[in-house]
Amino acid sequence: MHNWYACSHARPTFCNVCKDSLSGVTSHGLSCEVCKFKAHKRCAVRATNNCKWTTLASIGKDIIEDEDGIAMPHQWLEGNLPVSAKCAVCDKTCGSVLRLQDWRCLWCKAMVHTACMDLYPRKCPLGQCKVSIIPPTALNSIDSDGRHYTR
Repeated sequence: MHNWYACSHARPTFCNVCKDSLSGVTSHGLSCEVCKFKAHKRCAVRATNNCKWTTLASIGKDIIEDEDGIAMPHQWLEGNLPVSAKCAVCDKTCGSVLRLQDWRCLWCKAMVHTACMDLYPRKCPLGQCKVSIIPPTALNSIDSDGRHYTR
C-alpha cells in the first residue's frame, strides 16, 4: 500500500495515474513517502498498489530464477526523474519536464530511457547501499492462516 502525504513540487511533476501535470509550479498533490509515486488527490484512489516490494511474494511473476537461484528484478517507476538524470545504458539525458517519461528503479536508482530498457540487465544490483538492504527476495511472508510462503 502507498503511504500518501500531501506535498508541493518545486518543478513540473506528473501524476503516475493519469499522467497529467500536477498543475502549477508549487502544485499540491500526493506523494508516496516510500516509493515517490505521485498522484492528484482525485487519482490516488485509482493508483495501482505497486509500492516498493516488501516480501518475496510481493514481487510476483517478475522474480528471476536462474542457475544462481532467486534474483531480484528491477522495480521500475515511470517518470519524474531528476533534471540531471542520465540513462544507465546510453549515458544520454533522460526524463522530461514536459511529460511523464523514462524510468527509475526503486531499489538501485538506475534510470533508463524506455527505448533502452530492454538493453539493461534484468537483475537489480540494489545500488550503492546494497550492504544495508534486506531485499524482498530474502523475506518470506505469512498468509492469513499463519503458513509461510516458501521460495
